Amino acid sequence: MAIDPKSVESDRVLILDYGSQYTHLITRRIRFLDVSSLCLSGTSSLKTIADYKPRVVILSGGPHSVHTPGSPSFPDGFIDWAESNGVFVLGICYGLQIGFCSAMASNVTNQSRNVFSKKLMVQEEAPKNLFLNF
Repeated sequence: MAIDPKSVESDRVLILDYGSQYTHLITRRIRFLDVSSLCLSGTSSLKTIADYKPRVVILSGGPHSVHTPGSPSFPDGFIDWAESNGVFVLGICYGLQIGFCSAMASNVTNQSRNVFSKKLMVQEEAPKNLFLNF
C-alpha cells in the first residue's frame, strides 16, 4: 500500500528540477537524513507546490540560461508564497539565477564564454545563526 506524500506532515523538502544531472542525487541524500523529500518538475504550478506543504524548496541547477527567452522558471507568486509561509528556498546554479537574481530584480550578467571549473572555497568560520529557526 502506497502512502500519499501529501498526507505526510513533516519538514518536507521539495526539489524543483530544472534538468540538473544531480537533482535525484540531492533528493536521495536528503532522504538519507531521514527527511521527506520529493522531486517535482521546475515548471510545476504554485498550487501543486503548495499542496505538498514543504518546509524547504530547492531550485536545482540545469543546462538553461536566464538569458534565453522561454527558459523554465518557477510559477508567478512563488517568492511571495515562500515568504508568507516561512518556506526556506535554496537555489543551486541555474536555480540560484532564477530564484534570487531574476525574480528579485537583480542582474545576471552574461560571460563571453561559458565557465565550468573546480573551485576551492574555504570558510574559516561558520556564520553565526546560519541554521537558526531551521
